[in-house]
Amino acid sequence: MGARRSCTPSTGEASTPTPGTFFPPSEPPGGHRDAMVNALSTLRCFMATAGIGGATPIHVEENGWPTQPPVRPYDQQAQVLDTMVRAINAFRGTFNVTDYRWFDLRDHSTASTNFQHHYGLLEDDYTPKPTFAAYGRLVTALARRR
Repeated sequence: MGARRSCTPSTGEASTPTPGTFFPPSEPPGGHRDAMVNALSTLRCFMATAGIGGATPIHVEENGWPTQPPVRPYDQQAQVLDTMVRAINAFRGTFNVTDYRWFDLRDHSTASTNFQHHYGLLEDDYTPKPTFAAYGRLVTALARRR
């Protein structure tokens, strides 16, 4: 039997909360592109270890970055979204990524102090954050034409 392949991501632990999920412990400022590529590479490694080949497409779902002004401002969410979506687009052929979904359409509770309630492109009353328009522009610019 051959040597076991190590799939430890360069930004954190190989263990994840649920299969197919990747959470780098933190990104340095501007490190979101590298974190996305590292997550795809690590997932492909785990898939190969399990005997799942590169022909199996990857669907990136529930990817996001929460706001919580003033620490996590709306304009920064738009910048991070742009970086993450462009990273997935740039490497979609390398890793066979065929689907991408931003999490979440709207905040669970914009007034909440829990950061997990602030992933939306919209506030909880459906008021658009800057990220809403930014995502629309990226979809228009990067969508595959048939």
